[in-house]
Amino acid sequence: MRAWKNAVFVAALALFAAGLCGCGAMVSPLPADQIPGSSGTDQWATANGVRYHYQEWKNPGPNVVLIHGFASSSWTWKDVAPALADRGYHVWAVDLKGFGYSDKPRDADYSPPALMEGVNAWMDAVGIQKATVAGNSLGGFISIQLALTHPDKVERLVLVDSAGYEHEMPAMVSMTRMPMAEGMANLFWGEWMVRMSLKDVFYNKKLVTEDRVQAYYDRLRTENGMHALIRTGRQTKGAFSPWVPRIPQIRQPTLIIWGENDPWTPVKLGRRFRQDIADSVLAILPRCGHMPQEEKPEVTVRLMDDFLRGRPILDSGA
Repeated sequence: MRAWKNAVFVAALALFAAGLCGCGAMVSPLPADQIPGSSGTDQWATANGVRYHYQEWKNPGPNVVLIHGFASSSWTWKDVAPALADRGYHVWAVDLKGFGYSDKPRDADYSPPALMEGVNAWMDAVGIQKATVAGNSLGGFISIQLALTHPDKVERLVLVDSAGYEHEMPAMVSMTRMPMAEGMANLFWGEWMVRMSLKDVFYNKKLVTEDRVQAYYDRLRTENGMHALIRTGRQTKGAFSPWVPRIPQIRQPTLIIWGENDPWTPVKLGRRFRQDIADSVLAILPRCGHMPQEEKPEVTVRLMDDFLRGRPILDSGA
């Protein structure tokens, strides 16, 4: 009930703000020449007819695949990925179908299982046979599905403030399920809404810089960006329940990283993952919100490196 009230309040606020600042309809799509080409770490691969954007840091070490969350992109790993690469890992950060700079077909299936199979097809396309798979939020749930459906692909699992259990959805997700959500979004959304959402998920509000807001905003204003976002939000409804009984079947060693002050996926869900996954360890980060990879990147890298090298990690769930 609180999520619905939040959504109604945010929608009313958004419409009011739109009248003041001329958002939404005034947003211009990101020009094609501002989308990166295949240079540096930015790469492209086509799988199942979808062109995926990904970033790659080549090294002879083990593969690490990083999967972002809802309304996000591979940009969220910008501090973690190169730091892991500096430690010798072959790091890959992919934009899910419908997000970042990957294709956003209007008629596509954006349900979590479809997004997961897209990641699986992308891994085949770029030649990843086995990897440690790390996911934040919705990306964590996709990582769980991948570990259960294609266990041969997933050597270890890292869940960062992961979705996976039914719980009260944040207002941003609830809004995607409202009637006429896409029409309303096209009318009123803008940088101000991106900024508001980021301030909601960050514990340290000073980290919500203009550069960070712009990075999220640019990827959401690509062609069909809002359409894909809304479709995904709607298709996550009820998507977790069929998988909850299967979570205890995860056999891969699992590191669970959680922001203690996460308002979207509360820390009690991290403790539940720790209880349900036999070979797991939970690290709770104080003064941290929903995205430790952005708010506490140094700690996130250290924990992942220790986990991958078999070093002991203090278990917050013990």
